[in-house]
Amino acid sequence: MAKYEIRFLSGNEHKIREANEILSHLDIAVSPLKYSIEELQSIDTPRLVKDKALKAFKRVGEPLFVEHTGLYLQQLNGLPSSYR
Repeated sequence: MAKYEIRFLSGNEHKIREANEILSHLDIAVSPLKYSIEELQSIDTPRLVKDKALKAFKRVGEPLFVEHTGLYLQQLNGLPSSYR
């Protein structure tokens, strides 16, 4: 049994498994949270992630982490990005 536990807001089983694999080496267990959070529509990724994490924390009331990925292609003027 892991010494520590952290909650991960994700319904993606692959992301959850990957987070568990990475953090298990640090004696941290990942507990998935499968809540739907309305995401801010923005090209400002740090702002989007902060907003998502704060909304999730407000709903859950416990420490957690979120993940956001986007694809940015410089030759296509940054498209598709997270919101363009």
